[in-house]
Amino acid sequence: MMDSQKTSSTGPTGPVSYEIILTFALRSLGRVRLSEKQLRTKIVTRFTKNGEIVQEDIDRVISRMKEDKYIDDHELAAIFVRDTMARRPHGRLWISQQLMQKGVSRDVISDVLMAHQEESRANVAAGGSDDELEAARAAAEKKLRLLSGKALEPRKQYEKMFRFLVGRGFDTSMVIKVLDETIRKLN
Repeated sequence: MMDSQKTSSTGPTGPVSYEIILTFALRSLGRVRLSEKQLRTKIVTRFTKNGEIVQEDIDRVISRMKEDKYIDDHELAAIFVRDTMARRPHGRLWISQQLMQKGVSRDVISDVLMAHQEESRANVAAGGSDDELEAARAAAEKKLRLLSGKALEPRKQYEKMFRFLVGRGFDTSMVIKVLDETIRKLN
């Protein structure tokens, strides 16, 4: 009876078992997609309060989650990029920052953004449009509609839109190009 209490609870009487950590990891990943770093942090946060946690068990759980494809930082980043570009207009810089906050490595972020850029180039070559450029245009047009009701001089309007787009993570040269197009439409 004493042994079953140790392995089935997370009490302060001893180390948390591999099975408990594994169950917690599966439940966590059943709710939301997490990066490896996010899952590690979640496990450590959850179990260090209630008992001794063995690093080897965490490593085993993480390895198992990777083997079973429950965590895959590359896939997480690719999905995040695709969903972000489809949902709300943001640039590569903002996306990169968000992925770093999730604990995705710079190499993975670079690979995913490079693959996305190549897809965009192929789309443009096939007669389509550049996702990021279209996202910047959409964001600029939306901001312009919001600012059009205000009595702002053109320079102030340009500055506000510039700051907005850069804040959304769009490259400065792209922002200038989009704003020049947008202002040309007004004149």
